[in-house]
Amino acid sequence: MNGTIFEPSKQLLCSGNHQKQLLLRDLDYFQVFVSPASGPRFLASAGFSQQFVQLYESNQIHGEKWFIGGSTGALRHVALIASLVNGQDMVAKLRDCYVGMDYKEGDTPLVLHPMMENTFRTILPKHMVDQVIDHPQLRLGIVVCRIYDPLSWMPSSILLGSLLAFYLGNFFHPAILGLLCEKIVFYTGDKPPTFIDPSHHVRYERLTSDNIYQVMHATTCIPSISFPCNYIHGIGRGLFVDGGVRHYYLSFKLNVPSLLISDQERYYATAFDAQLPFYRRSDRLFENTSVLRPSKEFLDKISHLPAVKDWFKKEYIRNPDLRRKHWLWTFTLARRTFKDPILHWHKSRK
Repeated sequence: MNGTIFEPSKQLLCSGNHQKQLLLRDLDYFQVFVSPASGPRFLASAGFSQQFVQLYESNQIHGEKWFIGGSTGALRHVALIASLVNGQDMVAKLRDCYVGMDYKEGDTPLVLHPMMENTFRTILPKHMVDQVIDHPQLRLGIVVCRIYDPLSWMPSSILLGSLLAFYLGNFFHPAILGLLCEKIVFYTGDKPPTFIDPSHHVRYERLTSDNIYQVMHATTCIPSISFPCNYIHGIGRGLFVDGGVRHYYLSFKLNVPSLLISDQERYYATAFDAQLPFYRRSDRLFENTSVLRPSKEFLDKISHLPAVKDWFKKEYIRNPDLRRKHWLWTFTLARRTFKDPILHWHKSRK
């Protein structure tokens, strides 16, 4: 069984030369890798990190590579680069942190906060921070959203009501979300990424050893569920929330060959879009961006994708071992069935 499907970008479909380069170089063809802010669903695409590590360790990854994402997408990228720094499987440690988190009825953000802080320091121990941030080849771009004033000052009840209003506005036009919050990309390296189309009005800030744990907190901060993030070193005070609010799967047009590492076949731009009763997709975003996603055969084997709501399901609260077993099986199967999806795509075209 091939558990992963490759969907080529428009550029690849139209260019024989790009197809040749893809077949010769495999993942090295791509300059940017994007992971969605989809929580534990990242377990279903775990084969990618394993393949990237193998190519990197066999000296088949060349030139500067960028890893862009928010929320769990950012954490898996941090874990991947940390794996290449210390030779341990830090992505598996991220898996273990998620699998090991148990929710009990009545738990508050104060209960979740130390578990998330432990996750950040497990996948990126403090002694490794500088090595990851200053990696000579691999760059991070962590997406965080900053709520605009005066909403950022409001009590959580008013903020949640405002989010509902923005959801209703997004039903008619996605541009309304530009009034809610700004997208910030915290980047490593000497200069910010130049491949994100300027039409998206992204703000760029440096990711440093002084703010990386604050940024990891901010990009995973779900309003009313997570302990709030009100300060990031280098920016100052504000209300910083989950990067998925405005960058869920893919919200940028990327002007270089890029790869979205997805866990499903609907690629939402924002978390608000994922709640709409219809699917809104911008083909413009996929001119240079290809996709890896689980195959139907894989999805049939796991019954359902791991999801944030699993933590709150009554049957899983009563018996957390059921959830743990399902999530571990999803991760194991994703790695076991990742079998050259790019080559498989090429052969299927003949």
